[in-house]
Amino acid sequence: MPAVLNDPIVRYFAIPFVATLILAGLIRWVGAGNRGEQTTGAALGIVFAWTSAYELGAILFPPSGDDNNMFYMIAAGLLIGVPIDFLRTKIERTMPRLDLGIAIFFGLGAVYSLRIAFDIWTLVLLGAWVTVVARLYVVAKDASPVASAMLALAAAGLGAAAWAAGLETTLAFQLAAAAAGYFVLNWINPTMRFGMTLMLTGAGALLVTGVRLAMSTHAMVPALLILGFIFFSDAPVRKLLADRKGRRRWLIPVLAAVASLLPIVLAALAAHVGVNFEAS
Repeated sequence: MPAVLNDPIVRYFAIPFVATLILAGLIRWVGAGNRGEQTTGAALGIVFAWTSAYELGAILFPPSGDDNNMFYMIAAGLLIGVPIDFLRTKIERTMPRLDLGIAIFFGLGAVYSLRIAFDIWTLVLLGAWVTVVARLYVVAKDASPVASAMLALAAAGLGAAAWAAGLETTLAFQLAAAAAGYFVLNWINPTMRFGMTLMLTGAGALLVTGVRLAMSTHAMVPALLILGFIFFSDAPVRKLLADRKGRRRWLIPVLAAVASLLPIVLAALAAHVGVNFEAS
């Protein structure tokens, strides 16, 4: 393996970012008409599935209930999400809330498969998942780049909280880099959809990474809840730009990123304090 690939900046940030950017562009270019725009989210899922398999080791079959379940959850998200996005027009006409319901139940399965338990923390994580999915569902319908920015920022915040808690940060930062790659392309081309594929593989990857960290220490749970405010960061920005419609498409994702810095800092602080409190 070339030495440059072992450089942390290249391995954790550059490769996921560039790979997602290029793969999403190829899917958009190869896809016929709207189908390419609707399924570009598969790029993030493919890249994160590869990185998780590389970082966590051999993929065992059947799933063993440990780390390699992450790969299977993302693969399942691809298998479910891509057909739904291909048939989006028909589904929206006949069953307009089917994709939202599937996303919620997907999260239920992801949390259970990783925790193999049903306790108060499971309920908290599931409640957070439902809130995030519902919020992304609403935001994505109005502005896909804003939803993409929220996903990238939440993943970056997860990495920051894991770092502050002294936990493994690799997967969180790789997810953030991959999501950032998708956002850049989505920001340039806002016709790309934040569809079911991206919901299950992008937000789903955020969920399973967060659950994995929460299994290391319950001190991460408050941090995860604080990061949930990122998915509401566009609300004050939209009010600020209410009279500047011509600039909204370009500015809202950027200003939402600025507004997200506060919950990211608070989540990292909560994780750091929580871990130290558990240790004392």
